[in-house]
Formats: sequence, C-alpha cells, structure tokens
Amino acid sequence: MRMTHVLALAAAATVSLSASAAPAATNVDATVNVSAPAVHASYRLDPSQFKAVQGAYALEDGRTLHVTADHRKLYAEVDGEKTEIVPVAPNRFASRDDAMRLNFNSDSLATDVTMNVAVR
Repeated sequence: MRMTHVLALAAAATVSLSASAAPAATNVDATVNVSAPAVHASYRLDPSQFKAVQGAYALEDGRTLHVTADHRKLYAEVDGEKTEIVPVAPNRFASRDDAMRLNFNSDSLATDVTMNVAVR
C-alpha cells in the first residue's frame, strides 16, 4: 500500500513539474517599441557658465529664446514651450530628448547662440 502512495505522489509531482516547465503561449506577431530618453555624456557645468547662459536671445526668425534656471536646472523656452536642457560639452547644451541643441559662443558672457531643433 505504501508503494502505491509513493508512486502516486511521484506521478503527481512529475505532472506538476512538466506543467510549469511548459512554455507560455506567445504571440510572435506582437511588437513593442520602447522610447528611452537620449543619453548624454556627463559634463560638469562651471557655475559661472550656468549664470552666463541665462537670458533672452533674439533668433533670426523673429522669435526669442529664453534660457532660465530653476532648482539647479536650466530650461530653454521658445514660443511658450519650455524644456530642460543639459550641458553636453563646453558651451553646448541639449534637451533631454535630444530634439533641441544649443551652442553658445565661447565668450565668458554668452551673447550668441545657435539653436538646432529636430522637426517631428
């Protein structure tokens, strides 16, 4: 009688293990796209440059670029659209999604800026 119980338990364990080892049904036609923020090289901004780039810049197309700071972060605003910008190199900044790139002149007080914006 004991041998029957042992065999029954062994058979139940085998069925249980084989059921959990079976692969789950997958849909091979499913595609998932995940967007991640652009990764920028780490560049440490000099405190004097942090202050120097803040201000208003007249763009060639008549609009104005405003660079402001809030809680140790810099923001670029054009046409009421405000986006965080991060330093990527000396005098160069980019938005976190890499849609905007700013290149300030290399003088101690920034007076000129080149702005590139990705068209979407």
